[in-house]
Amino acid sequence: MADEKLQKHNNLPEPIKDLLASQQEAEILEIICEKYKIENNFREIQKNIAALLYKDITLADFKRNIIAIVGDSAGGNLIFDEIDQQILAPVKTYLTSDQTQAATPITNDQIKDSIVQAIVKRKAAKVAEQQGDSYREPIN
Repeated sequence: MADEKLQKHNNLPEPIKDLLASQQEAEILEIICEKYKIENNFREIQKNIAALLYKDITLADFKRNIIAIVGDSAGGNLIFDEIDQQILAPVKTYLTSDQTQAATPITNDQIKDSIVQAIVKRKAAKVAEQQGDSYREPIN
């Protein structure tokens, strides 16, 4: 069993391995859980993210699981959307593509940049909220 799990991990694309080992992914998920007041569900959601990345569950199953964990369809959909955009987006092509198809490679730098941007954005919003200021998107 352990050998099978190790082999499955070794066969994952590098960006997915990097995401599984990422402390930044955990920080983003923690911010999302705090935002929606579901801190007690952090580990269960993190386990579902891992199951999705290992392709033990589908993206549709993952969404259903998040809704079930939250216990509210509307809230579950919001949380799923944030996880999808902030955590899964850099590796989405690997999750939705068949393993026999060549996925568009995403560099580790792109993943790190995306994660760092999400963390910075969340922290800025949190600081602004604590200071009683409203956070605004930067003008590009």
